[in-house]
Amino acid sequence: MGYLRLLLEKLQNSVGKGGEKKGYEKNFDPDDPETIDMLCNLPAEKVWKIRKVSKGLCDLIQSPDFANTFLERAPSIAFLQRWQSMKFFYLDEDDNKRVLVNGSVPLLKKKKIPILVGSCNGLLLFESPPNFETKYNYYSYYIWNPVTQQVVNFTCPALDSQSGRIYGLYYHSSTQEYRLLYLRMNTNDGLFVRDYGIIKAGQNAGRRLYLQGQQRIPCPKAQPPAVVVKNFLYWMADSDNSYYKRPCQHSIIGFDTDAEELFTLPHPDDNICQPSTPHCPRIKYQMRLLEMDGRLTCWCLGVASAHVWVLNDESNNWSLRCHLNFDHDLFFKWLNHDIKLVSFLNNEVLLVWYDRVFRYNLSTRKVRNLKGFKHGFYLILVAHTKSVVILEDQRVGQPIYFESKEEDKSRWVDQVKQN
Repeated sequence: MGYLRLLLEKLQNSVGKGGEKKGYEKNFDPDDPETIDMLCNLPAEKVWKIRKVSKGLCDLIQSPDFANTFLERAPSIAFLQRWQSMKFFYLDEDDNKRVLVNGSVPLLKKKKIPILVGSCNGLLLFESPPNFETKYNYYSYYIWNPVTQQVVNFTCPALDSQSGRIYGLYYHSSTQEYRLLYLRMNTNDGLFVRDYGIIKAGQNAGRRLYLQGQQRIPCPKAQPPAVVVKNFLYWMADSDNSYYKRPCQHSIIGFDTDAEELFTLPHPDDNICQPSTPHCPRIKYQMRLLEMDGRLTCWCLGVASAHVWVLNDESNNWSLRCHLNFDHDLFFKWLNHDIKLVSFLNNEVLLVWYDRVFRYNLSTRKVRNLKGFKHGFYLILVAHTKSVVILEDQRVGQPIYFESKEEDKSRWVDQVKQN
């Protein structure tokens, strides 16, 4: 912990004669590049604790500019939640250790156990579906930073056949705001997006409701959570509705977080399912999306093998990165579709499979199990970066509502305003 020692020495030397507090505040420069560099080399938990040393340091660490600078240097790790459990885990790729995250947050325990549905810059988004204890049949949501232990909670309406839910949390770079994407579905004519709302995280009311145009956007899967790649969110299309033909060209749903527009992409063509096929049964079980090296990656599972594809940003075409050959008896029995690829590291792939986590060496085909994961738990997985991002919470658990962008055409019923 050399950076922590150097930082403490620097802070001590900045104190005036006699150690007076006034001298400390006068001499300490929170904008000093050396101070910022030292802070950014510390673990996020240490940075958050050290803010208590002085008001100047606290103001620096809690500022949005420092939070963004810290995020630029912080490594991406895996964050896992056990199904229907308040137990969370960090999975560190370097030392293969799992660390239990403090899940004893009072606000997270007030209602039904929430399910992890998104991650952005250290903020985790959880959803608790409506139940008999939930007033007005609302979905309950929580944004939680495990480092700062801040929780922002709010609710969204579920309105019969026009029900909707929040599908993602993202950072809007031009306004430097954290926002939420709310999708409302039209269930009468296939599972398609009817319209969508933009919500500022921590704001007391919804932003706007955008009407969907002529393009038909399939409903994204609520699980697994959205994959964040630069300024885009991605999901696989929901394949539960068998009454409408969903071509492979629209099997991936994307959302541009800068333009705040929805679009679709085809899945990789691996000569098993052609893009012109009217139905795509592989969407449901055999394909998973993830971010890897700043690119959208598609993990396509077969019976005893897998293909890893990456999306070319300029052409929006898929390129095959590698082909993995698995031992059928060792890996697959009946839960083969549930294997999740996490990352590549030192010629090994990190995989999560239902009740265990392991590494698979691409050259030797040997497996190393990561100890500590008990059998019988389904793990929800997202890419995560530890941060000191904090939100201004003005919502206090109240329902949100939307202002329509086109009031003359919107059918949104403003019946969920605060009573």
